[in-house]
Amino acid sequence: MEATRAKRSRGIAWLRGELGASLVEYALTLALIAVVSIGAISLVGDKTSEQLDCVALELDEPEIRKKVLEKIALGIPGFTKHEAKFRDSCLS
Repeated sequence: MEATRAKRSRGIAWLRGELGASLVEYALTLALIAVVSIGAISLVGDKTSEQLDCVALELDEPEIRKKVLEKIALGIPGFTKHEAKFRDSCLS
């Protein structure tokens, strides 16, 4: 009986004491880390996606960079859909 009371009073003291406060601090720190991580992953993910799109365009049409740069240098209008996308996202 005494052992049960002692355990119960230690549990209550733990909840009221600094250990309980540090538990809240850990939870807030974890939440902050999660928010920052999600933001960083979103930012890096967008940049990575753009770079992979450029690589895919170049793999799809190996000469696309040369064609686009020639048209720009010579002032030739009329880019194809792929050329315009490459020009807008990969050459900037």
